[in-house]
Amino acid sequence: MLAKQLKSARLNKKFTQQEVADKLNISRQSISKWENGSSTPDIATLKVLASFYEISIQDLTKENKQLKEKISRNNETIHTQQQKLANIRKYFQQARIMIVGFY
Repeated sequence: MLAKQLKSARLNKKFTQQEVADKLNISRQSISKWENGSSTPDIATLKVLASFYEISIQDLTKENKQLKEKISRNNETIHTQQQKLANIRKYFQQARIMIVGFY
């Protein structure tokens, strides 16, 4: 999530990765790695980035509540569908037993 927040903050300010790197004396490759999630900035750099982007560290590091809620709803739907599937399998298993017993 931090990666997306960093990229979003940069884009909101209409900066390229190179511009941020030049202004903060950080390599463009570091900016790229932070934004694609392959590494994370240390806390001192995070403070500098938050100040530069004019947002709080909390905003940079907060989790996406909407995404978490959507995942929770999807998990509930999956569980419900699995229960329905189990009931259907049970029904057909019982029906098969009844048919076999009929012959």
